[in-house]
Amino acid sequence: MENNEAIKQLLIIGNGFDLACGLKSSYKDFFDNYFKSISSTNSKMYWELYFQNMSYFNSGKDDYSWTDIETQIFIQLQNVEFLMENNLLKYKYYINDDALKEQINIILTESNKNTTLDSLMHTFYLLYSIFEKSIINNSLKLNNVLSKIKNDLLKLEEHFTKYLKNETQNANSKIESNKEVTSIIFPENDYFIKSRILLLTLLLFDKDINKATFKTLFLEQLQYHSNFMNLIDELLNMQYLSNSSIINSYILSFNYTQPYQISNQRNIHGNLKRRNIIFGIDYDKVNTFFLNQPTQFTKSYRILENKLNSDMVIPSDINKILFYGHGLGEADYSYFQAIFDTVDLYHSNTQLVFFWNNFNEEDQYKIQVERVTNLIEKYGQTFSNKDHGRNLFTKLLLENRIVFEQINLEDVWNLKYLH
Repeated sequence: MENNEAIKQLLIIGNGFDLACGLKSSYKDFFDNYFKSISSTNSKMYWELYFQNMSYFNSGKDDYSWTDIETQIFIQLQNVEFLMENNLLKYKYYINDDALKEQINIILTESNKNTTLDSLMHTFYLLYSIFEKSIINNSLKLNNVLSKIKNDLLKLEEHFTKYLKNETQNANSKIESNKEVTSIIFPENDYFIKSRILLLTLLLFDKDINKATFKTLFLEQLQYHSNFMNLIDELLNMQYLSNSSIINSYILSFNYTQPYQISNQRNIHGNLKRRNIIFGIDYDKVNTFFLNQPTQFTKSYRILENKLNSDMVIPSDINKILFYGHGLGEADYSYFQAIFDTVDLYHSNTQLVFFWNNFNEEDQYKIQVERVTNLIEKYGQTFSNKDHGRNLFTKLLLENRIVFEQINLEDVWNLKYLH
């Protein structure tokens, strides 16, 4: 690398980052805690009733997909519109359950809704438990239901904020007694230290970076710091990391946590400090699956609604886009499309680096390859030049612009990647 050549990189992190650092931040963790703290008998809160029902019907199963709040928002909005647009709620007092299911199934097979009969029946009885009087009086309107669902979603966000804040405070209490760190040995469960080290590892993963120079700098600085975390924060914000390499890093976090202090970062869906976290659906879906577009539930709308603006602008000349801990699912697809458009992925030299690690018995590499393939192929479908769209994935592979890197977390905590 030539002297003073700058590397511009964008690091995208998802909840897998926080989980890798020991924080219980999954939706499953939240609901396990939430259901212990509520009295379920007479609740009229839409999402509380819905997720309690999902928990009951999925009890004993090794499948927790029902806990994905944003996926369930999309499903419920579809179900509500389907049931009300087809005037199906009135049938409860005229036909039995079997006849009702048959009637719903006939209409469902002719629609474009991405849902199931079982899911629709859950929503059917949930609406009755909350709006029975209005349904009987034939006065229930779609806007009234959506307003109730939105207000209750805000309450669910408040509960999730409180839960995650408690979890991070518990993690913080563990490190208060270990503030004075004079070596690179640290308590195993310290989320705040682990998150800094993992972040530093990801930002310095580039093979062109002079690790020997960085190691010397790290060890020199360590002797002047009584607080290990402050040292890491300083290193995270240093632009010159060796005599020959300048790194300009940008971080786009889909998490609600911000355990490190670094410039050029954005928590796109809000953060705990400001208590402005949001749940929502991808804007791309409202045009495809809804007659009456529930725009107020989209992430784009809610970002504006909650004033989640940021001074960070992603440059168009990014050299590398790094991904860690994000499932690359459809819920956030619009963001990826916008980023790929910004860097002109087909014509540029931007490299995509996807980190993975085996944290359970599943083959995570195979899962990651499948996710990446789906993401790139879907993006290719947006091209006006269909030939370019079809061969995008092949082009990126031939140009070595799709890279998979395994991260061994034990080596991360032992700082082996920084040597």
